[in-house]
Amino acid sequence: MIAKGEVKGQVEEKEPLLKWLQKSYLSGGRAFEWNETYYRITKFPIKEAIVL
Repeated sequence: MIAKGEVKGQVEEKEPLLKWLQKSYLSGGRAFEWNETYYRITKFPIKEAIVL
């Protein structure tokens, strides 16, 4: 199991990471899922989309 804040795999020292937090809620407002993902922005391109 990976500890909170620990990144699995080989990461270079001082490599920038993008941290994505996602919480899911039941219809009554109670949280039931928490997901924390780290993206290595040197390995995956980041694209921005604005939807109006």
